[in-house]
Amino acid sequence: MARRLDPAELPTGREGRVLALGLLALLILLAWLIVVQPLLSVYASREASLQSRMRYAAHMAALAAELPAARAEALAAGRQAPPPDMILSGTNDSIAAANLESLIDGLSHEAGTTLISTESLPPVQVGAYRRISLHVTARASWDKLIALLATIERSTPRMTVPNLQVQAGPLGGAEQLLDMSMTIDAFRAGGATASDAVTDADSGQ
Repeated sequence: MARRLDPAELPTGREGRVLALGLLALLILLAWLIVVQPLLSVYASREASLQSRMRYAAHMAALAAELPAARAEALAAGRQAPPPDMILSGTNDSIAAANLESLIDGLSHEAGTTLISTESLPPVQVGAYRRISLHVTARASWDKLIALLATIERSTPRMTVPNLQVQAGPLGGAEQLLDMSMTIDAFRAGGATASDAVTDADSGQ
């Protein structure tokens, strides 16, 4: 049978205080090793991984956009005849923007991402073409956002992503979600129509 420790047998005075401080330091050390240090390691690892992924996403988007952007500029300058599937359909800016928004919505669903917001930006005349732009924010895991970018880059009509930003979103269960904001450009043939002029005038009021 184990012998119970009598409190009277514990050291007192200076020796007791030293023993108490030693036990307290040991408990603090154990708490640090068992609880605090693993949590800090996990946080630091996730933060470093997130920063690395954000830099990689921006770098990949820039590379993916480089060739399509060059092709789009060549098309806009009239230096080559574009295949029909390279150009966004729509007889005016509003219809083309709606078609582009519908296309992005479908691609987002295909990639498994959630569209948080979609905003049409003012069209711009570039040579013989109208640049139709959307500002889109999508939320998903890292892998799904990369899948969305890859799908956009491969899709027709040809689209470019000249601007992209990634930041941490909420936790989705055990998975860290990210919010990716980007500008997506596509081109439609022709110039501004009368209905486009009315729309521009209304938006300017």
